[in-house]
Amino acid sequence: MVDVTTQIQLQRGQLADTDGIAIDLLKDVRYSRDHVVTQVLTWISEHYACKFTIAEMASDLGYSESYIYKKIKDHLGVTLNDYLNRYRIRMAINQLIEDPSMLIYEAADASGFSDYKYFNQVFKKYLGMTTTDFKAKVLQ
Repeated sequence: MVDVTTQIQLQRGQLADTDGIAIDLLKDVRYSRDHVVTQVLTWISEHYACKFTIAEMASDLGYSESYIYKKIKDHLGVTLNDYLNRYRIRMAINQLIEDPSMLIYEAADASGFSDYKYFNQVFKKYLGMTTTDFKAKVLQ
């Protein structure tokens, strides 16, 4: 069940993880003092809807995968995969809010999730509710 705090966080563009810690995804890019982290976050914001591997991203940016993983973990305190999933979920939520008639699997695909079941698992992990509950309760 969604509590008031979660609804407010969603409205402000934040995602709460299972520990209740929120990450403001846009703030990560704007306030990063690390050039590599800024490059990675910008690249993600430009390519999140595509299906890509971390190896492809690293190659495009000219860094090794391990270097990127370490920089993100050190700077943001979350893994690169966790950040990418959070970002994609946020984008899917934005799409659903903008177009409530959009089907869940369409939002999942448009935000870079190629596996609908995995999208549902990640969605529930970060928001504490299913996609169906989200559409019913938050997008009323």
